[in-house]
Amino acid sequence: MPARKSTSTAQFDLFAAPPPAPTRPAPMAPPPKPANDRPVAPMRRSPQPAAAQPPPATDEWWTTRMTCAFLKISRKTLWERRRDPTLNFPQPVQLGGTRNVYRATAIRSWAEQMAAGSLGAAEVDAVALSPGRARES
Repeated sequence: MPARKSTSTAQFDLFAAPPPAPTRPAPMAPPPKPANDRPVAPMRRSPQPAAAQPPPATDEWWTTRMTCAFLKISRKTLWERRRDPTLNFPQPVQLGGTRNVYRATAIRSWAEQMAAGSLGAAEVDAVALSPGRARES
């Protein structure tokens, strides 16, 4: 049998002083600020002239159904009025290629023009009726 190496008893001594705790590195201080690091004032926009400002954001977009409900007409009548150049009906904006929306202000102003008589009611009725359809009294 080979000879045993002697182990020191201090290695296994339960009552010996514990080994020193590992030391943590000191916390790093934030880097110094450069001399040119000053707060920047927010940029101001130059005011635009009143004519160049876009329309107000409070304008509503109406679908075909909402437009028909406001004017109290059917979808077909709306389509006919839209296609007739003599009525000067506001044209819709197409969303996604399939959905028509109308500016509420444009529809209201057109309705006010019709009510004021810039285009007579007889002309509107004549255009709205298709040829071959008799007016119901």
